[in-house]
Amino acid sequence: MTDRRGPTYRRRGMVLPMMLLILVLLGVMAASSAFYVHADLSATQSIALRFQARLAAQAGLQKVMLNLRTDQADVDAWYHNPEQYHRVIVWGQELNDEELGTNQEFEEVSPIYRFSVVADNPNDDEKLVRYGVTDESSKLNINVAGRGQLLALLSQVVLDDEINIDELVDALIDWRDADTVPGPFGVESEYYARLDPPYAVKNAPFDTVEELLLVRGFDGALLYGEDYDRNGLMSPNEDDGDETFPPDDADNMLHLGLYPYITVASRSLNRASDNSPRTYIFGDRSAISEALSEVVDDRNKINYISESGTANPRITTPAGLLKPRLLGEDGGQQQQTEVFSPITLEDMEWVMDLLTTSMQQEFVGRININTAARQVLAVLPALEEEDIDAILEARGELGPEQKRSTGWVAPIVGVDKFVAIAPLITTRGSRFHVEVMGYGDHVGTMVRLEAIIEMRGPVAQMVYNRDITMLGTSYPIRYFEGDPDLVGFTR
Repeated sequence: MTDRRGPTYRRRGMVLPMMLLILVLLGVMAASSAFYVHADLSATQSIALRFQARLAAQAGLQKVMLNLRTDQADVDAWYHNPEQYHRVIVWGQELNDEELGTNQEFEEVSPIYRFSVVADNPNDDEKLVRYGVTDESSKLNINVAGRGQLLALLSQVVLDDEINIDELVDALIDWRDADTVPGPFGVESEYYARLDPPYAVKNAPFDTVEELLLVRGFDGALLYGEDYDRNGLMSPNEDDGDETFPPDDADNMLHLGLYPYITVASRSLNRASDNSPRTYIFGDRSAISEALSEVVDDRNKINYISESGTANPRITTPAGLLKPRLLGEDGGQQQQTEVFSPITLEDMEWVMDLLTTSMQQEFVGRININTAARQVLAVLPALEEEDIDAILEARGELGPEQKRSTGWVAPIVGVDKFVAIAPLITTRGSRFHVEVMGYGDHVGTMVRLEAIIEMRGPVAQMVYNRDITMLGTSYPIRYFEGDPDLVGFTR
């Protein structure tokens, strides 16, 4: 039988499949649109969470600046203080004012933002976190360090016997000095002009520590060691040989490289621990006597100090008062005679705090004897290993008042060694390195900031600030059963 429905019927038969296809396409488009809307919403939420974490980190920086205004002279208040700097609450959705600014923990997870001010102590066992601030004066300033000091530090840090330390040191010095004459093992512009791409030697001080990577012989392995995330903790990828970046020797030890021990930012003000001007030994005798009478009862000691400025021009640091004074050095007598010094090693505690032989307002490159690592203390002249051991042991037992002056070191090392190191040490730098993490408990979003804060009396100024979040969440911000305890600390 012949089908007489014709072409019109067949066209009508195509409508249903086409409508189904259109519906499918519309469904795909709707799903795709929903996916993109969801992705955009997630991205917006992620940006918002990151922004809130950044605000928490910045709150940590402001907390440090506030504490340094009031407790800069108290090293124990900022060097390691978990109560002030570990998991401090900045904001919580359901928290009251009494809970903000505390370290309180809560069983129920709710939106809470915190900050932690974290640092490493190069003398620890690579498993503990220090919650505090680092005085830049606890490091060796590569802009002013002498050749002997640089050699002393690199000989401890560079583990590869095939690396010529003399070449590293002379190349560093040639980079920073103003002349164009290379040192015995150094290089000037001729070497850098042959590189691809070529560049000129700076012949000026370093602006950052990372600038060392431009100097011949220095690379990432030398500067950062195996600690490429720069937190002082040994991560699994930093002890697995060549399996993952960075390269390491898989010896179950973390090689920190040069980075934790060097700086370009160390400064210390020539002021007493109470921020008052120090008394100038070579100034007016009556003024010296009047200033010392307020803190010293022994008139014999006061007279000796007030007369030493003009009678003993060899004094280059208040520690020189420990030495006998020679009468006649100023031409007043034909024959020189020694005058016994009534100043004792124990007197150095107030002598080094109150007196000065320099009219400089600040010193560059002095090393903080209270916080410097063993490797940095080893660059001080005359000190032997047993002296460094004694200093490290003693400073862990001293109170904040004793740490205000470098004089506490004098009885430990003796007269000659203290006189040798006194011009190179301090107890109170004016610039502080701060690394702070802001994060959300409920999501784990983290921002990691690095800054250098300079204290000019009670005024805090941020002289350096950058975001180092790309280095990763190196310090655990949440703890789980079985995790190692990262709250404890051993100096």
